[in-house]
Amino acid sequence: MTKWPLVNVSKENISWIALDKIFTNQELDEIVTQADQVKKVSSTVGRGAVSDYRVCDIAWLESDEIESDFDWIYATLADAISQANNEHFQFDLTYLTALQYTVYNGSDHSNYQKHLDVGQQFPNRKLSFSVQLSDDAEYTGGDLRFHYIKNQPEVAPREKGTVVFFPSWIVHDVTPVTQGARRSLVGWVNGPNFK
Repeated sequence: MTKWPLVNVSKENISWIALDKIFTNQELDEIVTQADQVKKVSSTVGRGAVSDYRVCDIAWLESDEIESDFDWIYATLADAISQANNEHFQFDLTYLTALQYTVYNGSDHSNYQKHLDVGQQFPNRKLSFSVQLSDDAEYTGGDLRFHYIKNQPEVAPREKGTVVFFPSWIVHDVTPVTQGARRSLVGWVNGPNFK
């Protein structure tokens, strides 16, 4: 019987990574200023159901072939995505979907319970990310956490400007915000099916 060996490329098992200084403080404030001008709606889950499972306000920052006010944000993120992917994940990625501006308010204990970003509705999401737009002193609670087999979840950095990248199949949540408001810019990068 023939057994032909395959070359195993050794890759570090990376669950998530954080990059900082992608945007300047002035640019982060400009993102919030621009995003606050876009109509926000209550968040939904699945195919549009409003639920206590996810409580926050969102706005979609669209970019299309005609120049938009948000193109500079997409251009900056595209470079960071390429860097993070090439250095850590090495996924076959093709495009970045519309960015979601998310506001978690302490007044209604905004949160997002454990979930994945990939599934039947979004089967080609491969890489997810969250840009921290608020200073961590501006709110209480609101931790982005990653859940594994371990008992304790890992908490992502909260510093303003940090961009956290993670595979879209990682279970994560955002704990309830109890005071203030947590603002973030969330995005997903798609690619062909894994083989």
